[in-house]
Amino acid sequence: MVDSTEVAAAAARVQQATARLTWWTSRGDVRRRLLGAAGKLSPNDAWLVRTIVAAGTVRVSDAARMQGVDKSTISPQLRRLEAHGLLTREPDPSDGRATLLRATDEGCQWQREFDAGGAAVFADVLSEWSPDDVATLATLLTRFTDQLTLDGVMETPGSGGSQDPKS
Repeated sequence: MVDSTEVAAAAARVQQATARLTWWTSRGDVRRRLLGAAGKLSPNDAWLVRTIVAAGTVRVSDAARMQGVDKSTISPQLRRLEAHGLLTREPDPSDGRATLLRATDEGCQWQREFDAGGAAVFADVLSEWSPDDVATLATLLTRFTDQLTLDGVMETPGSGGSQDPKS
């Protein structure tokens, strides 16, 4: 049987730790290191490019839903990413009314560089941890973030979730 008092106390520690992590990643010096060449883009931009690279193609409506906004709100973000040459739009061959987003070669390369830069920052922070502790953190943090979907229908690509058949 799960002790709800223990879970509540641990959940409070998780909340405090994520608040500190959010603060740390929002510091200008850390943000520049994490975003590197992506510094001209927002963390939401970086996440969207990552999602599209991983998926191959994503409908505009799905991208908006994953961001928790409507299609009109995500349009400026998509235009910005297109202007940077990171993605393109194309008609959905299965539904002429829908538009698909696809990462360009430059977008895929940008994502690889962004990931490498971010991994280097965290490798530096974790350099004094044991390999087992780093692996445990990675496993538990991945498990935790995999549960943080916006609507429970659309999982981020690669997380094993199902796609909404209505999309």
